[in-house]
Amino acid sequence: MSLSSFLPYENYILTTALPAAEVNKRLADNIEPKSNSPFTFGGRVSVKPYEGKIENGEFTINRIINYRNSFLPVINGVIASTPRGTTIFVKMRLVIIVLIFIIFWLGMVGFAGTGLLLAGIFKIQSDPPVNFLPYSFIPLGMFFMGVFMTSYAFKRESKKAKIFLEELLEGVEE
Repeated sequence: MSLSSFLPYENYILTTALPAAEVNKRLADNIEPKSNSPFTFGGRVSVKPYEGKIENGEFTINRIINYRNSFLPVINGVIASTPRGTTIFVKMRLVIIVLIFIIFWLGMVGFAGTGLLLAGIFKIQSDPPVNFLPYSFIPLGMFFMGVFMTSYAFKRESKKAKIFLEELLEGVEE
């Protein structure tokens, strides 16, 4: 398992035998314009599974859900015609503000955890030895839990989106 499998980012190519016009039509039939309201009391009523926009052979979409999930991927795609059909270049990432918060939070607890761990190691090696306190591992536990929570939640949602795009466009990931 590589480091990239834990990052909240995916980049892949989807190929389909469908012509580009049909890919655009199928996407447009399953995407509604993005809601401008940040408040959706009582859940959002929608007949389409995704919201966003498609224009000039590019799209930016995200799944419509009736619950809060900060780790929902933003899906950007570029549609390109080929002699055998269509190639879609897909990138999935976190919302920028969520990514900035996660980097800040993981940086702070990682820095604190590393500092406490090093301080504990040096105290044990001091003369006379000082007991190492187990609560020093709390920030490192928070760091690893944050990494796990972010990667798990993002990968779970990106997998749903990938399956949706593959089935909708009758495509295969390269």
